Amino acid sequence: MRLGGATAATTVAGLAGCSSLTNPSGGNGNGNSDSSEVLGYLPQGIAYAGRGDVTRTLNDSAVTQFTNDILDQFAENEYYSGPTNKQELLTSVSNNAGIELSGASTAAGFGKYAGSETATRGPYYGLYFEADWSPDEVVNALESGGLQFTEGEYSGQTLYEAGREYQPLWLGVAGDDAYVLATEIATKDTLDVSAGNMDSVGGEMSNAFSAIRDAPFKFVAEMPTNQLPESGIEVGGSSIDPKRFATVTHVTGIAYHEDDTAGITLTFLTGGSGDAEDVANALRGVIAAAAERTQNETVANAMNDTSINTDKSTVVVEASGSVDRATRVITAIFGLLFGL
Repeated sequence: MRLGGATAATTVAGLAGCSSLTNPSGGNGNGNSDSSEVLGYLPQGIAYAGRGDVTRTLNDSAVTQFTNDILDQFAENEYYSGPTNKQELLTSVSNNAGIELSGASTAAGFGKYAGSETATRGPYYGLYFEADWSPDEVVNALESGGLQFTEGEYSGQTLYEAGREYQPLWLGVAGDDAYVLATEIATKDTLDVSAGNMDSVGGEMSNAFSAIRDAPFKFVAEMPTNQLPESGIEVGGSSIDPKRFATVTHVTGIAYHEDDTAGITLTFLTGGSGDAEDVANALRGVIAAAAERTQNETVANAMNDTSINTDKSTVVVEASGSVDRATRVITAIFGLLFGL
């Protein structure tokens, strides 16, 4: 099992997501953006964005515990020969990619929903990241993982075009120590924002993102109401009418670790208090049905302990507990998803 440059980018993104277990205290690393300002570097019209603090994640004890538990599950497979703990994973990725992962500070995934009106120009998704790496180091790391690039220019900035057919990812240098690894249109739009030729995210999405408290990981997403299924969604033998979520405009979320408590908070923004009550009841039904269906007691107990409350036109879903319990829940879910 070889871990190369493409894995380096994936690891940065994954660690950003794992920042759900990191402590929210601390600085910003060397990055240009804090958790709220990052949308100022992303193109207008995107449907979702999630930002994670890689610096804190790399050194967090809770993330170490979670990563080690997952790798332990992999190691139980007799055909697995990869890393067995987080340090081995980071060392392997760094050695093969030729970069130090500790140089990364911020990662933000973003994109548009496939089939949406705003994604008519083609696939639209990517990863914006800030790191103390030179462009050559980033390119060499990614190419060591199988990607190929041809250097060029766009909006007065360096653009690395995909160097092989069917390769979806391009790379752009979006400022000092700032990069975007994304599909062609998403890369060019991000460079246009950096050059001042295009507006960044604003309006309701920016307001929703700024309204939630700071955390190591936070996200905002538009609700794709025009893509909701027509028929009921089967959950645990029960049918949930997807139209009950049609009044939701945006969903925001944070994941945090404070002292010995880890938690996730989701907020659903709706059109009014009546809509919020209906969405809350629908969510209670979904969670209750899912908890009843799962055969994993740890996951079921966590679902049953989830609180769902309304505040005017918003619905707030909160799940929290000890770091050890959170790690066991995440590990159990990971195992269910991947059959470990």
